[in-house]
Amino acid sequence: MLRKRRTYIALAVFLLVGYSAQGNLSGYLGYEDEGEYFFADGVKLHYLDEGAGEPVILLHGYGMNMEITWRQPGAFDALVGDGFRAIALDMRGHGYSAKPYAEERYGTEMVEDVVRLMDHLGIEKAHIAGNSLGALVGIKMLELHPDRMRSLIACGMGYMRYEGEAKQAAENLTASLARGGGFEPLIRYLQPPDEPIGWMEVSAGDALVRMWNDEHALLEMTRAMPQLEPDPAALRRTDVPVLNLIGAKDPLIENVDKLGALVPDHQKVVIEGASHFTLIGSPGTIDTMLEFLEAHRTDALPPMA
Repeated sequence: MLRKRRTYIALAVFLLVGYSAQGNLSGYLGYEDEGEYFFADGVKLHYLDEGAGEPVILLHGYGMNMEITWRQPGAFDALVGDGFRAIALDMRGHGYSAKPYAEERYGTEMVEDVVRLMDHLGIEKAHIAGNSLGALVGIKMLELHPDRMRSLIACGMGYMRYEGEAKQAAENLTASLARGGGFEPLIRYLQPPDEPIGWMEVSAGDALVRMWNDEHALLEMTRAMPQLEPDPAALRRTDVPVLNLIGAKDPLIENVDKLGALVPDHQKVVIEGASHFTLIGSPGTIDTMLEFLEAHRTDALPPMA
């Protein structure tokens, strides 16, 4: 009973202090179903499609959704305002998309969903922007479908191999979810190493992720994540330009250099003061994304007024 009470207290503090500064809690407590749906090999997926010009497909992070990752920080609207067609996908297992309870429905199926969405919308090539898990999907797409990509923006993630600390973190998360223990291992793994957090912050973060998600679905997704490890030889062959954005406080920062050693056209930008959790909303991130996309756009549409 005491533990439950502490969790509720932590959640309240986290919401009121941490997120009230954002000005709108709707993206964290649930968001309106404003988008459209299509079926990706029988799995119903939710997406939002606005604007004109070259398409940019936005892929969110693990346990997140399109609203939290891209709309609340302002990236979605910034793309539309700059003359791009912004397409945000709730990846399978997240948001308003279906949440299968089978490991084989995740992994590389999440990469194929991006291509299925493009086919559904009649898009031959698109810029891909992914954050965390979404970046893993985008990097794997460099291997499986580079011909469908104009560019890739990988945020909060570089070249990740499922070995050492990364493998242990994945195994810890899988074990925790399997016993109903929640997302604490992931929260602690991605926390800046010089900024340890206590039970209040961990309990609040875990409570929020549980509120947004189906733990069984994310357990099956986590089991399939090793499928997203890319082939180094394929990365060396790609001619897709890559912008790699990483927070200075992100413990995964060394993986960005590993990706840069493999991808021929790779640009690394470190966002000072940003962590894995705050990267997209940190000053400089969205502007850097827009500058990169402007440099690699091929259409002639001017920015919208």
